[in-house]
Amino acid sequence: MNLPTTTVASAADEGAVARALAAAVSDAGRIVDLLDVLKTARLYLPLPDDGTPAITGTAVTLPTVSYLGNDFVPAYSSAALLRELSNQDRAAPPGSEVPHAVVRAADLARLLPPTIGIALNAGASESVPVYPPGVAYLAEDVGAVGADAGAKARTHERARPRLRRRHRSAD
Repeated sequence: MNLPTTTVASAADEGAVARALAAAVSDAGRIVDLLDVLKTARLYLPLPDDGTPAITGTAVTLPTVSYLGNDFVPAYSSAALLRELSNQDRAAPPGSEVPHAVVRAADLARLLPPTIGIALNAGASESVPVYPPGVAYLAEDVGAVGADAGAKARTHERARPRLRRRHRSAD
């Protein structure tokens, strides 16, 4: 998939998430403010780039990382950050495309198994692990978003049928 063209709306989302993330990193009491901003924000999810199909029908295979014994789906608040951090892990020329999907955080939260968190901006200087209770908070109905009824996110074999785990350790 190609990186989408940045629109005024997505740039505003990215700025709001960046401000809320910085506040939450400096003051853990502000994590709910970050989650509230994330509910309507777009996240950029890296997809496997190893030749295996990332999308099968309505299911998407997402990579996971482990942190302190918990599994998380890495997600980035901007296309530029996804590209920058993903290209550090592989021998790719600067500016090269990174296979990814773009989804609202609330929609992603509704699709994930209940034991999986979201690693927001994993590997960046400012990043936050959103543990499963935070993911459940994101999944609460806000009325403005709605994941496809038939869509699934595959991350962990034991969590649901048809789920497949792509694992990379971050410990």
